[in-house]
Amino acid sequence: MAAPSLPRGRAMLVNPLVNRGTAFSHTQRAEHSLEGLLSAKVSDISSQAARVYAILANLHEPLAKYRELAALQDRNEYLFLSRVTGSSG
Repeated sequence: MAAPSLPRGRAMLVNPLVNRGTAFSHTQRAEHSLEGLLSAKVSDISSQAARVYAILANLHEPLAKYRELAALQDRNEYLFLSRVTGSSG
């Protein structure tokens, strides 16, 4: 039995379990029909995690930080997990 295929295009970007945002390489963007749906710049997960950290550092209320992390988890599970576990690879 073949492995289930990943969603493609916009369906991939709205699925938080497979969405990597701008961390998709140019090759991955072509393979998954993502060209034109993301900014042209590729940002690795480390860069994305640093931006999330900067956003969280500017939030002073615990509830605001919780909401930001919950929203991140809703759109990009991979980045969310890299942020909360401290890993970036």
